[in-house]
Amino acid sequence: MSVVAVDSVELANRLRPVLLHLNRQDWDRGLPRPKTITLQPFDSPRIKTSVPVYRVSDFKGLESEAVVLISRGRVPNHREATYVGISRARACLYVLIDQVGLSVLPRSFVWDS
Repeated sequence: MSVVAVDSVELANRLRPVLLHLNRQDWDRGLPRPKTITLQPFDSPRIKTSVPVYRVSDFKGLESEAVVLISRGRVPNHREATYVGISRARACLYVLIDQVGLSVLPRSFVWDS
């Protein structure tokens, strides 16, 4: 992570070309088409653009470079399932959680609310 300190005049000078470009009618010319991915159960046949989706219990003992942990509502053994889910990522972890799931997380897991 980096922090760059600039004054407001310098920032305005750096942003001006970007803003002028975005105001053009053809601002999107040359942008690559967005990639579409498909989420599918991990035990389904894989296609090139698919991303496997696991239940935490299916992923226990495994790991991955990046993990997206999705938590909705109350689940049995919530604390254990949360630990297993967050400890599977080697480099990058994203957590998507609803208010119910957030309310039952151990306090030490809540960083921002």
